[in-house]
Amino acid sequence: MKTKIKKYIAKDTKLEYTITNNNEVYISGFGENIDADLVIPEYVDGLRVDGISTNAFEGVMHIRSVHIPTLKYFGGYVFANCKSLTKVTFDENNGIGNGMFCDCTKLQSVVFNGIVRYIDCGAFAGCTSLSDISLPEGMTKIYNRAFERCEALETITIPSTIIKIEPVSFIKSGIRELVIPDNVKCVGGSAFAHCHNLTRVVLGSNVEMISARAFEDCPNLVSFEFNDGLETIEKEAFSGCKSLKHLALPITITNISDMAFRECVSLKQVTIPGSVSELGVDAFMLCSELTSIMVSSALSMDMLNQAFRNCKNLMEVKMFNSFMIGKKLFSDYKNLTTFTNV
Repeated sequence: MKTKIKKYIAKDTKLEYTITNNNEVYISGFGENIDADLVIPEYVDGLRVDGISTNAFEGVMHIRSVHIPTLKYFGGYVFANCKSLTKVTFDENNGIGNGMFCDCTKLQSVVFNGIVRYIDCGAFAGCTSLSDISLPEGMTKIYNRAFERCEALETITIPSTIIKIEPVSFIKSGIRELVIPDNVKCVGGSAFAHCHNLTRVVLGSNVEMISARAFEDCPNLVSFEFNDGLETIEKEAFSGCKSLKHLALPITITNISDMAFRECVSLKQVTIPGSVSELGVDAFMLCSELTSIMVSSALSMDMLNQAFRNCKNLMEVKMFNSFMIGKKLFSDYKNLTTFTNV
């Protein structure tokens, strides 16, 4: 049976609200002109407000700021495309709704007065002016595309309580430096891809996997501090990171997937730890400045095939117990002057 919804206009705030047949109260829009500095009430006409309905204030052009109290529910795209909105303040809440502020291009500041446990998909996507946000401790999840295209967001502290960086959560954002918290076990696919200002990343101590394209096309990424405990780097994770100069892979890593470091043109030396059992095709393809490699694990010829394709400046190769295999694999490298077993 479909829930019946009745609409009312609040006597004091003049906001529109609805009451379901379950006696749930939702702010659903405005009945008359509303203040530019909008305060969502906890009560309307003596009734406790449970939440804000989907699209309630989407595209309202004159809202300048909004204060949101503790509520149970937020629909999708509540304040999406509010082009004059510059500041949002949250009291303690369970989460921020799907696309809640997406494309609010003048939004600069988000303030949390208490714990907010999650940020849903695309909540701040396209907030191109957002530069001031301090995520509260107690937050556990940041969902897909939460901060996509937040170009002005240069600094962000990810709370220690976050357990996973979801895919494409910060794609095309303006972040310059990043510390992944110790509770995180996986950095999701394309989570920080195309972050052109990103220069430095410190990986948390418990990260086990860097997913596909997680840091793809971060052309100014110079420093990446890997953790002991990292096991897998998936395909194209660092493809196109053209400023990455040093690669200190941990001895716990077992899998470096296809094109993981493709076109990292500033890399000069690479050591493949003895723990590696899987080395993907074209893992280091087009690393044009690579001059020295050391392969400490006994990898098969199939795995090594084309792993270093088009690394034309390669001069020195050290391999573990693989002299004949290595000679054959690297026979076309004209600058190769030193080949030794280790």
